[in-house]
Amino acid sequence: MVLAFVNWCYAQAATRLSVPNPLPPIYLVSAFLDWARKQGKIVTEPMKGDILVKKPAQHVGLVLTELVGGDVFSSVEGNTFTSDPEKEGVYVVKRLHAGKYEFVRVAT
Repeated sequence: MVLAFVNWCYAQAATRLSVPNPLPPIYLVSAFLDWARKQGKIVTEPMKGDILVKKPAQHVGLVLTELVGGDVFSSVEGNTFTSDPEKEGVYVVKRLHAGKYEFVRVAT
């Protein structure tokens, strides 16, 4: 899987803020996760703006909320579709079971 949507979001924000994009030019989720681990960017408690990675390195999105009730959070995700492939697009998703994800905090 690829990080196209997340990379695009970070690139847009970096352009608007006139700063370099903090994401490396890596589009493969597993390679991105390896980079994040080596850089010490994995966190256990997600914050707004963190990148979620569905285990095992299957899909990514951006965290919109901190954990609610210890295990639930919302995210915005692109390059995704429901059971109907014609509904591909960007969605706000309520995610259950935070333990199914790893979280990457790019900003420090």
